[in-house]
Amino acid sequence: MEWLKKILVYLGCLAGLMLAGTLLLYGVFLLPEEPMKENVARSHEIFNYEGIYPQIIGGYKASQLDNFTDSVMLSHAIVADYGRSLTEQVMNVARIEYPERSMVQSLNDYANDVDHSRDTGSMVTYPRYWHGYLVLLKPLLLLFDYGDIRYLNMILQTLLFLIFVWKGNKLFGKRFVLSSMLMLLVLNPISEALSLQFSWVYYIALLGGLFLMISIEKNKSFLNDWRLPLFFIVVGAATSYFDFLTYPLFTFGICAVILLGYLEKKEKEKFVAKSVTCGVKCGAAWGFGYLGMWSGKWLIASILLKENIVLNAWNQITIRSSAVSEDKEIITFLDVLIRNIRVLVKWPIVLLVIGVFIWLIGRIIKTGLTEKRKILLTQVVPYLIVILLPVAWYAVTMNHSYAHYWFTYRELAISAFTAFFYLGKLPRGLNTNI
Repeated sequence: MEWLKKILVYLGCLAGLMLAGTLLLYGVFLLPEEPMKENVARSHEIFNYEGIYPQIIGGYKASQLDNFTDSVMLSHAIVADYGRSLTEQVMNVARIEYPERSMVQSLNDYANDVDHSRDTGSMVTYPRYWHGYLVLLKPLLLLFDYGDIRYLNMILQTLLFLIFVWKGNKLFGKRFVLSSMLMLLVLNPISEALSLQFSWVYYIALLGGLFLMISIEKNKSFLNDWRLPLFFIVVGAATSYFDFLTYPLFTFGICAVILLGYLEKKEKEKFVAKSVTCGVKCGAAWGFGYLGMWSGKWLIASILLKENIVLNAWNQITIRSSAVSEDKEIITFLDVLIRNIRVLVKWPIVLLVIGVFIWLIGRIIKTGLTEKRKILLTQVVPYLIVILLPVAWYAVTMNHSYAHYWFTYRELAISAFTAFFYLGKLPRGLNTNI
């Protein structure tokens, strides 16, 4: 009956996260919107100057900001729909849009009272997401404007990355540093910091990775007991709660690679079998947390609003997973994959990757491939599975990944991190610093 107890614990954890997430949203919706609105109004010059989808470096889609979605988030934070109950506001999460104006301009006009009346705009609801980012964004807007939050975001992301790399270097050696830096270059640190839209997954992945490293280091049994799947359930649920469907699988991929690094040292000869088994279990736990938390919002909203939010969400899932583009053209999986990869096919990135591969090959030739190092090559299977996770994601979300390729390409950061984490140990064989 031990398995039944674990299942009940996992179900109870997910239910507790749903309850906590709902109560937190109720709490922040009680905060006064007027100070938030004033801070957003102070930020109007940023949006007027940048527009909807500015590119920090022209021609580089990886540097493109998503001011459209950021303006949606800010509008959700400051729009007070006084004609509806608190429950309707929390579950529906409304924003205001004006006719024949972009979302960015609608936000600016509402925040600055350009039309002197919210009645000239229309309320648009967005009930199929949790909008958990409001738990952080609303309190921040009481104190800071959008520019302040961007700068604060840059500081926090830099500090978090340095701590993440410092901890990983202590445990796994220089290969962790190399793979983390390449991962960050794929993500593009500038757009990560300047677009709130891209920030939530980044924070969850790095904080989750840090927690996992600290937990296993302090207690080796963490790898084998019920707490490891529970951790991945929480990570998946947090991703669903905060994210707007950007590159969610990243939160699993980074933690999965860290897990593989520990299993290398602990299991050795049984590494492949143990890591595949453990990876499937943790992947299922992450998926349970992600899909369970997300579908929980549809169910809770349907009950409280007495509307069929489940059907609304299912219709969107059907569209986003279809093989039809936004322009109603038939697309193939290869179209989706190539479109995402092309974001990274720029000379600076290509030359960097080539340079790293040349360095690795030189080190391997210099040290020679002993029998132990040949054995090491048989350990590639678990890493290949993680490397190919973004490919599987694109296959499932073809419409979404084709339309929003300029940010869904970030799932490939999983592949970059995993590939160089593995390749970084080849020159030294089994005698890596882990």
